[in-house]
Amino acid sequence: LVGDIDRGGVFAALKGSLDILAASERGRVKALLINRFRGNRNLLDDALDWLEHETGKPVAGVIPYLMLELPEEDAPYRHTDAPQLALHPEGYNIAVVAYPRMSNHDDIDPLASEGGVNLRFVRLPDELQAVDLVILPGSKHVISDLHWLRENGFVTALERHLRYGGRLLGICGGMQMLGRMVEDSGVEGFSVKGLGWLPLSTSMQPEKILCKVDQPSRYPAGFRVTGYEIHHGISNERSGLFPFAACSSDKQVWGSYVHGLFEQGAFREAWLNGMGYSGSDGQDQVRRTMASLDLLADTLKRELASELLTPLLATQTQRCGSICE
Repeated sequence: LVGDIDRGGVFAALKGSLDILAASERGRVKALLINRFRGNRNLLDDALDWLEHETGKPVAGVIPYLMLELPEEDAPYRHTDAPQLALHPEGYNIAVVAYPRMSNHDDIDPLASEGGVNLRFVRLPDELQAVDLVILPGSKHVISDLHWLRENGFVTALERHLRYGGRLLGICGGMQMLGRMVEDSGVEGFSVKGLGWLPLSTSMQPEKILCKVDQPSRYPAGFRVTGYEIHHGISNERSGLFPFAACSSDKQVWGSYVHGLFEQGAFREAWLNGMGYSGSDGQDQVRRTMASLDLLADTLKRELASELLTPLLATQTQRCGSICE
């Protein structure tokens, strides 16, 4: 049973959770674990002794608070719950519009990890002022989120952003919103005019397109791009500037169907340079992710009581084997 000490009240939560379980359920809990601890581990000794005495359960370990760069995938709490960073005149400022049905948030992680990039998720149009790049991410319901943009004053704010020379990128559903039209024969309910900043129209189809992407880029040229597409809509008037399905004539507005687009460090560095940012370190997001997983694995190996967990793992392996047989 794992408790998050960073949220407070972890000892009451662990004991209280056991107290309200039936005896048979309580018997299935073999050990307790405290996660995300900040500070000197020795300060918890007396409290851990009390917890073991009161619950009759051993404590398997105390895991320290770790700063990990892992994909958030549909739960961007690392960005949205954190205090919003102030705009920095010497950095590169990116605003991601967090409409209600936003999806595929891990597309943003590689950009957020850049040292000179100040990336914020925004819900108010005034928060787009003085940013260099605005991103419209994927959406679980494109037409509804497009209405949300209009109803909340984002169209005027985006027009001002472009008028002042800012850049705009739409990914998947965000790109569909930037086109002339989103036509729907029943997938999302009805058709609607797009924002009109990209030379394409989209027709929603009942069958979802799902495919892997792995081919050389044409803009910026000379880089291998890998990722995937997953969307209902089919967009016409492709630009031919793979991995971008469309761009405006003045190269201010861009659109791509490719998820995972910025995980390749060399490509991300070249594209950001074209957008006016020159501070990229060119590191692959995959390397950052693996480094975080290694840190997590090493920490768990060091902090967990293996003598408590090994019998549980062996029992689980036997159960899985029985099921397979």
